[in-house]
Amino acid sequence: MEQPTFIGIDVAKATLAISTWGRPEVTEIANTPSAIADWLSTLPANARIGIESTSTYHRLAAGLCVSAGHTVHLLQPRDMCHYRRTVAPRGKTDSIDAQVLARYVAHEHA
Repeated sequence: MEQPTFIGIDVAKATLAISTWGRPEVTEIANTPSAIADWLSTLPANARIGIESTSTYHRLAAGLCVSAGHTVHLLQPRDMCHYRRTVAPRGKTDSIDAQVLARYVAHEHA
């Protein structure tokens, strides 16, 4: 059985910062249905995606990911804040947050 792909998405009103566990690059796309659908078409089946709940801005991405057949872990900001402090560098950027979310899903998805 193939190892699942673990992804972290840091959500903002206008953009999504997306990190895949084990890869250094972070992709930024628009937080729009067409941009998210285009990105989803590039994913392997059954990806596990961690999304930090951010006001209501996470709902579009989470809904489209579930509709595409992926497992979505909706993560609480307070929990991720504590986790980030233990594993991430001192800086706090959208890219770092996306990488932390991908790491969390990869290690804690069970």
